[in-house]
Amino acid sequence: MRRLRSEGAEEREGHSHEHGQLFCVLQGLTVVDTDAGRWLMPSRRLGWIPPCVRHGAQYFGAIAGWSLYLHPDICEPLPDKPCVYEANALMTPIIARIAEWPGGEPLDAPRRRLLHVLLDEIQAAQQPALHLPMPRDQRLLRLSHKLLGAPENNDSLLALASDIGMSERTLTRKFREETGLSLGQWRQLARLARALELLAQGVPVTQTALDLGYDSVSAFITLFRRYFGETPGRYLK
Repeated sequence: MRRLRSEGAEEREGHSHEHGQLFCVLQGLTVVDTDAGRWLMPSRRLGWIPPCVRHGAQYFGAIAGWSLYLHPDICEPLPDKPCVYEANALMTPIIARIAEWPGGEPLDAPRRRLLHVLLDEIQAAQQPALHLPMPRDQRLLRLSHKLLGAPENNDSLLALASDIGMSERTLTRKFREETGLSLGQWRQLARLARALELLAQGVPVTQTALDLGYDSVSAFITLFRRYFGETPGRYLK
């Protein structure tokens, strides 16, 4: 097991490893990027990265947590793509117990048994809407990176389509085909992803809403609650 700790914004370059990685953020926000998309890891969630999947990570706010590297044989029941899980009533005390394990030591038999209980629970756990899928088409990918860099962007569909040399109809159709979301839904989720990053760094809710171009703070809070089930103030506690 390895401890996760960071005192502020930090970034890890893309890398991969032969083992699967199971990790838990107890404080702060972790964002994991792969070729397939971006996964958001607020506190009290579990993250999973399969073996040999190239990924990078960004940390926002003061980070505390842990990471376990699992032999590929143990990983077989788990998904072959990165996932974020809600911790249920049984997983929460197991996570708390794992957080007490000393770092850098191999797992003895009792700890391995506890880990297998956690893995069983993970397979039945809910996966919240914390995934921002990325398109494969290079023009759409370029547009997506542009919007991620400026989530407050309010350009019309016509302007965005013209910028990448597509018709509005083609942009609308291809974006949904490749991400499973409409462009409007994707832009909303990209804004909320950036909101989580700002909030984790201590930016007030009002300032976050204004920075991201929302018409009002109440509109931002309403949308946030619709996606995540809680207000921004409660979500990251």
